[in-house]
Amino acid sequence: MSPRISRPIMCVRLLPVIERVTGKKMFNKVFISLGCVMLTVYLLVLSSVVHAEKVTPSPKLQDLQLIFSADYGEGEQIFFSKYKKNDWTVPRQISNSNTFVLHPVSSIGRDGTIWVVWSQADKAGFSLYYSLFRYSRWSKAKKIEISMKDNRAATLIVDNDNIPWLAWIAVDKTYSDVFLSRWNGVAWGTPDKAHVDNKVPDIQPRLRLNKSGGITLFWQTFADGRYVTESKILGDQQGTPEHIIPKNKSMGIKIQENVQLPALPPFITERHKATLFIKTDEGAEAVPLIHF
Repeated sequence: MSPRISRPIMCVRLLPVIERVTGKKMFNKVFISLGCVMLTVYLLVLSSVVHAEKVTPSPKLQDLQLIFSADYGEGEQIFFSKYKKNDWTVPRQISNSNTFVLHPVSSIGRDGTIWVVWSQADKAGFSLYYSLFRYSRWSKAKKIEISMKDNRAATLIVDNDNIPWLAWIAVDKTYSDVFLSRWNGVAWGTPDKAHVDNKVPDIQPRLRLNKSGGITLFWQTFADGRYVTESKILGDQQGTPEHIIPKNKSMGIKIQENVQLPALPPFITERHKATLFIKTDEGAEAVPLIHF
């Protein structure tokens, strides 16, 4: 059996034969034309490969905040830190409570005002309290007047008109429901139930400011033997909620996927007590650190 000759070598060996048959001038023309075609094909293939390997640019990080609870010797309190000049600021105590506090959340408006909400134990079970940072100082913590009991798991977002929106879970009758309120310029408005009446638990609300400026509320409701995600657009916005909900991930995690986040500061020792607020040019939301 004769040895097998590869196609490239065979083509090279055939070149003198082609030259004798076609003539030198014609051979040169054919050779140059063939070379141009091969070069064009190569450049097209290379261009498609380079195009396919382009990486979507990461959203520009505009604001990053940590709000958490910790006991530094004066009982469990709420603390705030902001990522500034490539480092986290020294935690600032926001609350001054003699009862247990939990589930803190923060957000910021275009005017620079920072809003913080948390749950605080009292005779009603848990009530919501808030404080805001404006004019270079933090306001005294105030209780949000709510008739429901056991108000927990607050989520907060400030829209592009500097209006804060607040959602949380509370036990109205038997099961937990998701309630919604927004700032009316003087105080928090009367809470509205975010969903139709049902006889199942509704939990884990999450508010997200979309790139379009609309606000989407996500929450979990129990149906068909398992928890499923529900969502609705708030205010006057219309359209489909902008969200991606990967399995076992935070609701609305979309804007975090391509954001390069700095390392957590050493004072965060209990991730389940902290919430990270992220604002980029694609939107904003506050996500509990246990989801990262």
